[in-house]
Amino acid sequence: MSYRQVYDQRFCENCGKPTLHVGQKYQVPLLGYFIVAVLVGIFTFGIGFILIMGLAILHLVANGISSGKEIRCSVCGTNPGVKQKPDLEKLFPRKPQPKQPEPVKVKVQPTYPENLR
Repeated sequence: MSYRQVYDQRFCENCGKPTLHVGQKYQVPLLGYFIVAVLVGIFTFGIGFILIMGLAILHLVANGISSGKEIRCSVCGTNPGVKQKPDLEKLFPRKPQPKQPEPVKVKVQPTYPENLR
């Protein structure tokens, strides 16, 4: 299977600005279908060519119907034209705060020289 990246600049309703939208699109291997159809068509006197090219057309139509993968905004991840509440954690991730060490309570016992006791 062959996929290619699709890039498009659109206005994102969620972000409120023009952003880059990215998606994937499936490409039907038409050259492969054609080569196989010609080779099979030679041995079957054209009947195999017609059948395999019919299969290629069916593959194109099915791909056109089922290719519902929309492109998404590269900033917020929503589909174009869809208004959603922005995920602020995704847009502006919080920096982890360094943990402050707890103060250590130490009991200090005075020590006296031996001769003063």
